Amino acid sequence: MRSGFKKSIAAVAAAAALTLGGGAVANASTTDNLIKIPDVYDMTATAAEQTLEDLGFTTVNIKGSDTDGTAIGTNYQKGVEVDKNAAILVITGTVR
Repeated sequence: MRSGFKKSIAAVAAAAALTLGGGAVANASTTDNLIKIPDVYDMTATAAEQTLEDLGFTTVNIKGSDTDGTAIGTNYQKGVEVDKNAAILVITGTVR
């Protein structure tokens, strides 16, 4: 009975791995959907948001201590290629 239980656990684990792996492949971006994250540091939050939208990102939000303030970055590093449908956060704060 014990080996049957172990086989059941192994089967469930294998099925989960296949399911997760298949989902990752199904959700993979094509190169046509990839956009490079620009440097938004020291822009106004609204200018950074507009810059990202102008590049083609469809979901851009402002988050931080001062949503009307200065952008200090995004939730992705500048220069990284990201799917245009990814949620992009413009992070605001104090530039020093």
